[in-house]
Amino acid sequence: MHDLFEGVCNYDTSGLLRAIIFNLKLFSIDTLNSRIQMFNYTEIESSNRPPIITVDRLKSALTMSASEMLCFSRLLGPIIGNLVPEELGIWELWIKLREIIDLVTAVDIHCKDFTRLKTLVEEHHILYIKYIGNLKPKHHHLVHYPTILQMSGPLRHLWSMRAAQNIENQN
Repeated sequence: MHDLFEGVCNYDTSGLLRAIIFNLKLFSIDTLNSRIQMFNYTEIESSNRPPIITVDRLKSALTMSASEMLCFSRLLGPIIGNLVPEELGIWELWIKLREIIDLVTAVDIHCKDFTRLKTLVEEHHILYIKYIGNLKPKHHHLVHYPTILQMSGPLRHLWSMRAAQNIENQN
């Protein structure tokens, strides 16, 4: 929860959104907020709907709970994906993050998931450095997730998020 949803997801999504809104000008922050508000959330997701994003918050850090950030990170593709060219390199960062989230929140794991998570974290970090900047300590914590996953089973059983039950119902 603290490493991924309040840390890495926040750094990644805010860096990605700053790049595609302010630098590349693919759409405006008003368009993003409109899409967040108009998105057709499921009943479970609606209680964790991300809040409106202000320019000031986007320039520093997004203000969302871990549950809201999990919802936002999972749904960012359906919310804005059709506005972002598939070949855009920085978009690959979100794709890797989304795959990491899928493995970290999975109810069931398989032997290949340990290796897959290790590879995803390595690829994610390379992309983050390339497109956003220096890694933060919470990024480093992800390096240990494959070993913890292998030793302890599904990581969702080790967290204390309030929405853990709701997320389990989504998987």
